[in-house]
Amino acid sequence: MATNEFALALDPAPQAQFVRVDRARYDRVLESIIEILRMQGPMTFRQLGDLVEGLLQEDFQGSVSWYCAIVKWDLEACGALKPVPHSDPPQIEIT
Repeated sequence: MATNEFALALDPAPQAQFVRVDRARYDRVLESIIEILRMQGPMTFRQLGDLVEGLLQEDFQGSVSWYCAIVKWDLEACGALKPVPHSDPPQIEIT
C-alpha cells in the first residue's frame, strides 16, 4: 500500500469489505463535511454531497461524490455522524 493510502472497513462484520482510499483526498472531504455540518447544521446526504462537491470540484482528483459517501460511512461507523430522528427526508448531523 502506498504511503498516502489507507484501508477502511465498510462493514463491522467479521468478513468486512475493505476499500483503499487516498489519505489526502479522504482528509479534504472529511474536513469539508465537518465544516459544512458545523456551519449549517443537519441536512440530507444529497445536500451535503452537493455542498462538498461545490467546494472541492475545481482541484479534486477523483470522484468527490464517491469520497463523500466513503467518508460519511466511516463517520457513521465511528459514531461521529448520526441520523436525525424522525426527519423527513432523512437528515444527518454531527454527534
